[in-house]
Amino acid sequence: MYWLDTGQAVVEAYVNAGFTPAAAHILGFVDSIPQFALLSGSRQLGRDILALANQDRQDGDTATADNLMTSGLTLGDRLATGDTGKLLISELVGNAIQVSLLSSIDPSTTVEFGGSAQTAAERLADLQARKSILNELVKSTLLDGLTPLHASQDDVLAYFELVRSDGDVAAMQWLQNKLGTNLPPQPSASERK
Repeated sequence: MYWLDTGQAVVEAYVNAGFTPAAAHILGFVDSIPQFALLSGSRQLGRDILALANQDRQDGDTATADNLMTSGLTLGDRLATGDTGKLLISELVGNAIQVSLLSSIDPSTTVEFGGSAQTAAERLADLQARKSILNELVKSTLLDGLTPLHASQDDVLAYFELVRSDGDVAAMQWLQNKLGTNLPPQPSASERK
């Protein structure tokens, strides 16, 4: 994935500039993820898709409106669970798009995600529960977990190797377990597919 290669190059630049490997990994990871800008735009993207679908419905083209909604929901699901789902930000962006679209339809409408059908209300509840879990995970790990008071240089390097191999949610869970902070385990991106 592009972000992994970019992140590694940025880390190497920080190391060459004299930063410790742990500091270089922290700075390189943050600098190499342009998707943070997408989070603020994701709800707007969902609203734009919804506005287009509503316009098509008003014009009598319900097939195009339904296709737009399905495409938007599929995009959100792929961002949240696909290869980019290794990044927390991608999952959050994908989930935000889905919430924007699902909030606009009848809660009893059946939608399909990853081969299983749920009502819009059930999917919204699942997305809200996942958001709460992720918020708690981030609060309990990243705010304190990678500081020098809690993690060694080796821990920081191991953390970022896990980010590269398994994604940042898995890395945060590892760090929680390492530091003795335990939350219920969550499925990996590949398990959520």
